[in-house]
Amino acid sequence: MTHRNTLFVQGLTPQAHKKLLYYAFIPFGEISRVVLPKDQIKNHHKGFGYVQFESVEDAEAAMDNMDQSEILGQTITVTVAKEGSFLINNHRHRAIWNTQEYTDFTQKKNEQNKLNNENTQEGEKDEEEEDEETDEKKGENIQIEEWNQKKNNEKDNEN
Repeated sequence: MTHRNTLFVQGLTPQAHKKLLYYAFIPFGEISRVVLPKDQIKNHHKGFGYVQFESVEDAEAAMDNMDQSEILGQTITVTVAKEGSFLINNHRHRAIWNTQEYTDFTQKKNEQNKLNNENTQEGEKDEEEEDEETDEKKGENIQIEEWNQKKNNEKDNEN
């Protein structure tokens, strides 16, 4: 699917929710996903959302009909979402270390590192303690690089 089947909907009131957006746009075609990004501080959506259709034609029909319409008494603007938007790249606006998948990944890596460290000699502890903090930071960077590589491979396999 291309990004052209995903619409960016802005101007939503705080009372708007996913179901409302879904039911407002479903007359135009099959919807595969609705996302309302949340403001973590205010604990409600940010006033915009994304509606992803199964087909580009349905998205175009929805945009033509829904742009400048009203939802809950407020005029909304509907445009094609930019490539790389929140819906297209799910983790764009969220730190990867805040995902459960990344937590599981790093936990597994840490367990592997622990096993490797237990198998090394105990004699050089003083030197290792001085370098331990630097090594931990390097390890975290390597884990993030491995995570990013894993996600890129998954994307390549999807396409």
